[in-house]
This record gives sequence, structure tokens and C-alpha cells, in this order.
Amino acid sequence: MSALCRILLIWCLSQTGHSVNLPDLGHSARNSITLQHETRLAQALMQQLRQQRLLIEDPLLTDYIQHLGQQLAPPEQTFRFFLIDRPDINAFAGPDGHIGIHAGLFLTSQTESELASVLAHEIAHVTQHHLLQAWEKAQSLTLPQAALTLTSLIVGAATGSDAGLALAASSQAALHQHQINFTRQHEQEADRIGIRLLAEANFNPHAKASFLRRVSQANRLVHTPLPAILLTHPLNSQRTAEAQDRADDYSYTQQQPDELRYHLARVRLTRQQKQPGLTITQQQTNLQQGRYRNRQAAQYALILALQDAQRHAEAQPYLDQLLAQAPDIPEFILAQVQQDIQHQPEQALRRLHTALQQMPDNLSLTINHAELAIAQGQYQAALTQLQKTHIHRPDAPRIHQLIARTAAELQQPDQTHRHLAEYHALQGNLTTAIQHLQYALRLPDLTTPARIRIQARMDALQTTADQITP
Repeated sequence: MSALCRILLIWCLSQTGHSVNLPDLGHSARNSITLQHETRLAQALMQQLRQQRLLIEDPLLTDYIQHLGQQLAPPEQTFRFFLIDRPDINAFAGPDGHIGIHAGLFLTSQTESELASVLAHEIAHVTQHHLLQAWEKAQSLTLPQAALTLTSLIVGAATGSDAGLALAASSQAALHQHQINFTRQHEQEADRIGIRLLAEANFNPHAKASFLRRVSQANRLVHTPLPAILLTHPLNSQRTAEAQDRADDYSYTQQQPDELRYHLARVRLTRQQKQPGLTITQQQTNLQQGRYRNRQAAQYALILALQDAQRHAEAQPYLDQLLAQAPDIPEFILAQVQQDIQHQPEQALRRLHTALQQMPDNLSLTINHAELAIAQGQYQAALTQLQKTHIHRPDAPRIHQLIARTAAELQQPDQTHRHLAEYHALQGNLTTAIQHLQYALRLPDLTTPARIRIQARMDALQTTADQITP
């Protein structure tokens, strides 16, 4: 049993005792799971994904997918969007507004509206409390079955369809049928609301139907096993036709060009996934002959390829063009920083400092600024910027790691241990996290308020660690 399976099982026990006997709450699924426990479950999910090295933690990619999701999501609810390092064509909605998109699905999309259609569908699953309703409907099941329902919904989708199917198959036949019924029951509602979210955010409302149709047709042509998204989100011709009909209800004029950052994210993700790409010569030829979807993205891909080959001088003219056209795009700024580092590292740090004045909360700029400042011995400058970003991104492990490093250089052991504790907690290494807090409590000059905060955090981590111990 995986760590998250154990977490779910103990979490179920803490909610219901040894038998599953939830009250009939009608449409009030929220009452069967508290916000606090849903948050803990989401934290456990993210820890498990990090432990299995399934999260793509490229800050530029994380920033883009979060930006896209926020355009679609209702402002009154908090969502966390992230990318999963798997080639499957899949996506999932987890607890507490956590939505994962597999790299394979991102790269299968041909337009930003197609990618947005998947995010909108998963957002609808969250806003309609489908995951909570699954738990509520499981009240007739035994505890192991109920725990397995949640696990197959979250772990199965997050780590690939095979895991989800294996979990379902290992349960009793009744649970397997329950899972299928749950999925089919809510897909239509998620389609309807998702298409409305698409249209309201000025994306192409027809993108959902076209994406699913193309994926299904491609699958039939190559006779491969069904893509994971068609297993976890079953597709039939009627559902596709209904999605098309719903899209027809919304007015849609000439499609606007995809946002530049969608194309840049595709370039970075293709590179991160180590997919076979064009040679540098082929990329240069395509640029000259106009064979590309987006010229700036094609130039960016060539720049990254030239930098990988240590051909920085050849990359500079292309980068000069991009910066002249779009000087505030983080991807282009960071590409220029890589150029500067070769011969002018001080200039690279100044460039990052200037960019952070315009985008002070940008995670990629902050991390690169801190790493370069540390390399140049400017620890206080690094720490100051890291602390600003940490306020808005307390869930970024790399920020905690860099704060700990700079604090150590500045002889601030309490900050060092506290942030190392948070770094390891986010990674799911609770024993190591608690040890660092214990080290912090032993510091002789620790103030009373700091001691109280550290003790409270250590107690919370210890409680969580006790719950997940088999």
C-alpha cells in the first residue's frame, strides 16, 4: 500500500470511526468532509507526488499553467494547478482545488483553447463537489472500500490510469461499478459547466469537442490502448455531440491568436520531456522558410538549443529580436541571463534585479536571482528577495531551500532550521522536518515568541507523522 493510501485510510478512520456511516446530507457534500481534512488530504497528495518525482517543478511552466487556470476559475475559490511528469493524455481534479495536468495532454493540445477546455472541465468537477459527493455516496460501503474509492479517484488519476484501474480491480465488484457510475454521472455536468467557463473567459467553446474527437480518432488509427483521459473521463459519440451543441449556444467570433506563453510553455515542456526534436540546422531552415506555428516560440526553441550546444554567440541575434519585441517576457529575460552569465555575471544579476522590480512575485526570476546572488556572495540581497516571494509562495520547496542556505551564510540558524523543516515537510520527509525544528528549539538565543511558533509547528508535523505511520 502506498503512503497516500495509508494516509487516506487513516484519514477515513479519523472522520468516521471504524464504520462508514455518513449522514444523508442531500446536496451538502461539504458537510461529510471538513475543509481542514480536505486541505490535509491535498497536502498529502502533493507530498506523495513529490516523493514519486511526478511533479514538474519548472517555475516557468508552473507559472503558466497557474495563470491559465486562474483565467477560468471562479475568483471566490482558491485553485492550485500543476503539471505531472507523465506522457499519458490525462488530467484530474483532486481535493481542495488541486488540479493536475499530465505533460502528455499538454503536448497533445494544438491550441490554448484545447488545453483550457481540459482545465475548465476539471474546475467544474471541483466547483460541483464531485469528489466530495463520491465520498458521500460511499456511505454504504465498508471502510476499506470507501478508502479505495478516494484512492482510485486521486492516486489512480494522478499517477496514471493503470494504477487507478488496478486499484478498482482489486476491490469488490460493487465498488468497481460504483466508481464507473460516479464517473459517468458527473461528466455531463462537468462538460456543461466547463464549456460555459471557456466561453466566459473568451476561449473557443468548441475546443472541448474538437480535442476529445481528435484524441479518440487518433487512438483508433494507431490501435493503441485508450488514452488515460478517455478511461477516467469516458467518451462516447453522444457526449461529443452534446458538447458541440452546448458550444453552439455561445457566440464566438474570429479566434484570437493563442497567448505567446502557451507556445513558449510547449517549447519548454517538449525539452523537459526530452522528446525528439529538430536539429539546430532544421530549426534555422524552418525559421527562414516560415514553417512554424508561432515565430517567437520557434526562435525561443532555437535559442535554447544553441545554448544547450554552448553556441551562445549564435543565439544572441535571435534573442536580441525577441527582447526588442517583448522585453517583459520572463522566458526571454532568463534566456538573456544565461547569455550574460558566460561573460558578465554582474550584468546578469542586475538584469534580474531590474526585472524583479517589475515582477516582484515571479518565482522563476526570484529563484534565478537568489542562485546568482549566492554565487556572487550577495547573501543579504538574495534573502531579502526570497522573503518577499515566500509570502506569496509558501508552498515552493526551492524557496525554502534557498532561504535556508542564505540564512546559514548570514549566521541565522533559527531561519536555517525552520526553512529546512518546511522544505522537507513539502517533500513528505516529516521525520527530517521535525528533527530540524528540534535543532532550532535547542538554540540558546531563541526568543520566546519564536520558540512558541516552532513548538507549535513541530507539534502539527508530529501529529501528521503519527497519523500516517502504518
